[in-house]
Amino acid sequence: MTSMKHTEDAEGNVPASPSSPSDTREYLPDWVLEHAGWARLLERLALWLERPINKFSGTTQLNPFYHTGTIAFFLLLVVGATGFYLFIFFQYGFDLSYNSILRYDSQFIARFIRALHRYASGALIITTFLHAYRILFMERFRGPRWLAWVTGILMTIILWLAGVTGYWLIWDERAQMITYGVRDMLGPWGADFMAMLAQAWRTGESWFILFGILVVHVLLFVVTAVFFWLHIRRLNRAKWIPEFPWIIGMGVVLILGALLFPLSVLPPADFTALPSAITFDPIFLFYLPTVGNPTAVFILWSVHFLVLLFFFLLPWIPGLQKNNPPKVQVIDEKCTGCTRCAIDCPYKAIEMVALPEGSAHKYLAIANPDMCVACGICIGSCLDNAITLGDTPPETMWTMVKERIATAQARTANPDDVDIEVVFTCERYANQSARPYLNQHLGDTNLVATHENIEVIA
Repeated sequence: MTSMKHTEDAEGNVPASPSSPSDTREYLPDWVLEHAGWARLLERLALWLERPINKFSGTTQLNPFYHTGTIAFFLLLVVGATGFYLFIFFQYGFDLSYNSILRYDSQFIARFIRALHRYASGALIITTFLHAYRILFMERFRGPRWLAWVTGILMTIILWLAGVTGYWLIWDERAQMITYGVRDMLGPWGADFMAMLAQAWRTGESWFILFGILVVHVLLFVVTAVFFWLHIRRLNRAKWIPEFPWIIGMGVVLILGALLFPLSVLPPADFTALPSAITFDPIFLFYLPTVGNPTAVFILWSVHFLVLLFFFLLPWIPGLQKNNPPKVQVIDEKCTGCTRCAIDCPYKAIEMVALPEGSAHKYLAIANPDMCVACGICIGSCLDNAITLGDTPPETMWTMVKERIATAQARTANPDDVDIEVVFTCERYANQSARPYLNQHLGDTNLVATHENIEVIA
């Protein structure tokens, strides 16, 4: 936890604010995170999909790409609720488990719930990947955000394993192929594993095998819930549930899908013969075509391991980030303890501590730079110029804004009759829409470019 006082020179004097626009540009550090070229390219691809949706819906609230995190949690709740319903009526054993699926298929409600469970599970994985894609091109995986990034990757792996074990419980021809895949992965212990299954089939004591798979399936879901808590624990105001239109929209889509496209039931597993042909889920069972081919299995999982390792280590790979914006600092003597900054900070980078009796104020803001992502929200929250980024006095920023306004007024014919508006754009606009204008500096006049009725000044 740190705070700061004004930066002083060797004689103890506070440096004056810059007196000219050029001085301001030299004095003010780069507070904007400049995204790397690969990130801007990925973001451009996302914008290509987002813009028509925004135009069609007329509002960003109905664009699914902006709500992937909360939609994923909603789908996780649907998967958990429908899975609990199926668990209540499920029986354990090679024949009993398969007959449970046949019984589900013969009853409308159970058939509907099973389809809802399957489609919500697939949608959860897809939404998770879309969420990860947005985090990737926004480069929001560094610094204190590394925990959310790493737990997100681990959650995706765990959800995939939960989906595979769910298919395994059915004990149909797909489960037979999954069993062959497990046998191959066990290597020298694969023969013993198959012998155990054969012994359980001969004796009719197979309940413990299916019950064990179910326990693993449920535990994976519980572990996912724990990782989700870790995923959002550094957020100050985490939003869990999507907005009401998305709850209704996703609910309607899932219900219609489950009603219009009920799940089929494959023949039961028969280890005396290979399945002639099966359909497989490309989300959870994409690896099934490689079962029985050791070379293909090795290549597939080696590639997956290397890709996962790269993304897992991505927050700490040097050279991918162009710059490193300064962190939050609190100027103690200016802080009045109003608590606005601590309330507004999204990442718990500022906390309020009580001051002793007799102090001028009740609280003092204390900054934790290790949790700061340099978003700058706290600067806008503070009315007393008590917060800045790095060592730059906050007055410098306001001086810069006034200079820009004065420059814009000077360029108008009747300055007294024109209202000058200052727009602070988000990081995304600065890195995409405004970039063509910010890249065209027109000398020392501070005028970067003109666009319709707007002058871009930097």
